[in-house]
Amino acid sequence: MMSNRPVLFATLDGYSVEGGFDEGSQPSTCFRAATALGQIEGPSSVNGLWTDFERVLDAAVEIGLGGIRLTMEWARLEPYRGEFDSEALSRYRKVLSYARTLGLRTAVATIDATWPSWLGPEAWLLPWVAPLATQHIARIGNECGDLVEYLVPFVDAEGLVTRGFITEKTPPFRRGAVADAHSARRQIAVIERELRADDTLRELLRPRHRDVPAVIPASAMREVLDSTAANEQIHLRSLVRGSGPTASASGLLERRNGVWVTVAPSELIELLRS
Repeated sequence: MMSNRPVLFATLDGYSVEGGFDEGSQPSTCFRAATALGQIEGPSSVNGLWTDFERVLDAAVEIGLGGIRLTMEWARLEPYRGEFDSEALSRYRKVLSYARTLGLRTAVATIDATWPSWLGPEAWLLPWVAPLATQHIARIGNECGDLVEYLVPFVDAEGLVTRGFITEKTPPFRRGAVADAHSARRQIAVIERELRADDTLRELLRPRHRDVPAVIPASAMREVLDSTAANEQIHLRSLVRGSGPTASASGLLERRNGVWVTVAPSELIELLRS
């Protein structure tokens, strides 16, 4: 990687790639009711990265990426209110540690498009949720701060609100609920302010980044690289596309006959490796 270009991270978006959510005794997310009713198709276990993260991390190095952003799913870490799964935390730490041994830089995201079902579908309107979310994010920062360079509390806070309260695409599946959308934005802003008031967490929240689709024309990627400062990071979404309602638009890798292979155009891969 050239020193005068931003660092290229690829995301691993837990809910869509890990497998093991929203069925039977598996951890339940805010999507569980909708998937159970057949209103949307949930994520499959076809990728199964919960037990296979290491293989895609090996492939990330071969592609030429500089880092990985891992979403640590709240529903897996705290499947029931107040019951924290230490084994799940240990697994996430193991993945982050392995990435670092490969020379990859590491970051974590704590809240993307999903949250535990016990928070309810309209979690971001409920005042009692804010301190719990702040506690959850702070816990990850404290437990994994030794393994990551920084932490993303909300991957896309505005998208979380818009999709849930304006366009009816994600929980709580509301359309045109403008007043509630404003309330949700205010509550998320409160959480973010609380986190930045913590001296320890503030250091993890400092770096800037921008998300772009993983697979775009090489010419477009060159424009992104040229327009991004060297001290910023570009997050390609995603390393693996995933499945279900939160699947990414594109992915760099795909499993074929049990082997992870690169599916991005060769010209784009050459650029990533340059």
